[in-house]
Amino acid sequence: MWPTNYIVKITREGKIFSVLTLLIGMAAVNTGNNLLYLILGMMSSFIITSGLLSTLSLRKIQVYRTLPEHVFATKPFSVKITLVNPKRLFPSFSLLVEDLSQTPSERQKAYFIKIPAKSQETLRYTLVFNRRGLHRLGGLKISTGYPFGLCMRARVLNLEETVLVYPRIDPITDLRTQTAFLEGEWETARKGMGTDFKGIRDYTPGDNSRCIHWKTTAKSSRLMVKEFEDEDKRKVSLVVDTPHPSLVEGRGGEGAPGSEDWMQALDKTMDIAASYAWHFVHQNFQVQLLTPSEMVPFNQGPAHLFRILRVLALQGPSNGDSYTKLLAALQKLNDKEGLRILISISGKGSSGYKTHFSKIIRVGGSSENGVRT
Repeated sequence: MWPTNYIVKITREGKIFSVLTLLIGMAAVNTGNNLLYLILGMMSSFIITSGLLSTLSLRKIQVYRTLPEHVFATKPFSVKITLVNPKRLFPSFSLLVEDLSQTPSERQKAYFIKIPAKSQETLRYTLVFNRRGLHRLGGLKISTGYPFGLCMRARVLNLEETVLVYPRIDPITDLRTQTAFLEGEWETARKGMGTDFKGIRDYTPGDNSRCIHWKTTAKSSRLMVKEFEDEDKRKVSLVVDTPHPSLVEGRGGEGAPGSEDWMQALDKTMDIAASYAWHFVHQNFQVQLLTPSEMVPFNQGPAHLFRILRVLALQGPSNGDSYTKLLAALQKLNDKEGLRILISISGKGSSGYKTHFSKIIRVGGSSENGVRT
């Protein structure tokens, strides 16, 4: 009796072989020919051996799927499949692992030729998610046709899990963003005790003695001090506005949340916000994120960046209550505290802001700088 957790499917070759075996069996019975009985026995042994060896190949096999720590929309990522054979004596042959997350025509597969006893093998395949948010990965199916391909014996493993997909990260090509500090347009570097080294200059009365650069002082025979950029100026506030479709210009209230057009505009807004967050965090800025649903305070570093990306990955359209909270948070922004960038779907939603923004980006519209809205 076959184990109940196995799925058995006879292949096309197996059906042909079975019909031939049946015909030879009938001929052997009708003619009493010993040679036909011998052939019948050999063909029957092939069928029995195929069932036993395929079952043995699948027996006790352990399957593990490992995903990367961070997954981004539209960016292919590698999935690691590890098969472990804990059997002490018998190897496993010709194992095929299929990812059931996609449609049958798009399923990714990994083929293992042999897994020795008490050993493991690892293969990788590539997946890609086109949109941010939570995605569910289906189970895995492991099958084998070993040794003769007369039947496919398979097991379906319930390895379903949820994957958080971050928004797509695009390079910031806006020259004004990349060269802001060189031109002094968005920041004025001031003398101070910041965290980022600016340069070395002559000592002036009142400078902190801890900032004296002794090596340069010895070379130049005069007191030289280290100068830092003002820490408060290396801050960026990213404001993400996702108004309800009824507030979006040109939509006339049409396109409720969940419609294709609306979701594409929403995803594009999150992609832009994520790209700016990625850019500024890697430039050692302190970044703050304000959205209708959540606020991430100023901080810096990789852990802070992925906290921001998580919020953007899960952000949906705002309702009346969340929009009111966003307006209240904006009123507390300090106009002197670094850059303020508004990223919004084009609409009437941004007209209620009383904050001066260094840059306004409207998805589907034009980009403006230094605009007060």
